[in-house]
This record gives sequence, structure tokens and C-alpha cells, in this order.
Amino acid sequence: MKRFCAAAACMVLAAVFSGCSDKKKNDSPDKKAEEIVSPKTVAFEWQEPYMAKLEEFKGSDVFQESNGIAGSMFDLRDLDLDGTPELIISPSAEAGEKCTVYTYSSGAVTMVGESGNNGFITFYPASGLMNDEFQGEGFVMGEYKRFVAGEFFTELTYYNNIDSAVSGAVIRYEIDKSEVSLTDYNEKILSITEQPSLAVGRKYTFGEATV
Repeated sequence: MKRFCAAAACMVLAAVFSGCSDKKKNDSPDKKAEEIVSPKTVAFEWQEPYMAKLEEFKGSDVFQESNGIAGSMFDLRDLDLDGTPELIISPSAEAGEKCTVYTYSSGAVTMVGESGNNGFITFYPASGLMNDEFQGEGFVMGEYKRFVAGEFFTELTYYNNIDSAVSGAVIRYEIDKSEVSLTDYNEKILSITEQPSLAVGRKYTFGEATV
């Protein structure tokens, strides 16, 4: 009887240790799953060409050394949602300053054009629209455009001279170069400006760590 009990105990202990051994094997983490990819190892085709364009701009007469955040800055933003960001360079934050927009395609960087005001572009991500505006003496005129297939396309233009009211001028509101009522004007403009927007163009300085 004692021999039977001893044998049975040995079998139980063997089963316990065998189970623990299997558990350790199953619980050991997969080395591949633990591998962490460093952001520094991730590279995109547009990085080197954009860096070259930034260095080119930095060596130009237009470049302004950073004075706080008033000097030249740049941004990366996918304006047409094709997966490749556009490069947006803002020479300064001065009034009326426009940004220069570049895009990358087929191994080359191409200048799309200038847009924005006061050193940044107002961008509406939901609709893909951008605002380009000019404020004159007593009037304002501008357009909402989008970036498609490497080009800017105007979606809507507007004009009003409400600031000339104090001088006795006849007030005029225009949408797409046609006179409209104040109600229609506001309806068209608010359908865009009520969307969430971003100020694009002045996110990064030209410091070595950034470029």
C-alpha cells in the first residue's frame, strides 16, 4: 500500500512539474513581437527631396532667421489626402505674407504656388478647402480653393466692401463675381467657415534638429 501511495505521489509531482514547464514555454514572449521600430528608422521617399528644398530656401535671400516665432518656418500637411504630405514654407509672419506650397511626385519636388495670408494658410480638413484672402482699404476679397492632382482649383470667390460703409460707399457683396444679398453671401461663406480649421504653415522652425 505504501509503495502504491509513493508511486501515485511521484506521478502527481511529475504532472505538476510538466505542466509548469509547458506553461513557461507558452508564456515566454515572442521576441519578434517585442521588437520596437524606432521612428528614426522609418523613411519616406519625400523626406530627402523636401530636406533639400528646405536647405535651398534657407540659403536664399527670402529666408529670415527665427526671432522667437516671427522668422521663417515650415509645415508638412497632406492637403489632398493622397498619403503624401505637401511641404509648406512660410517666409515670415508679417501681414500679407503668403506661404509657398510644394508637392512631391514621381521622385521630384514641384512648386504648386502661393497661398494664405499673414504667414499661414487656413485649411479646412473636412472639405479640403483653403482660404486665400486679401484685405484692402475698405474691402476684402478672397477665394476658397482645394489642392487636387498637383494643382490649386478655385471652389468659390467672394468680395465685400462693408468696411467702406462709414465713407458712404454703396455696399456690395459678391460670390463668384456676381452680386448677391447679404443673406446669400453669409450662407455661402458660413457653410465653409463653420467647419473646424487649422492654421497651416508655421509648425516647425529651421533648426538643425527639425530639418
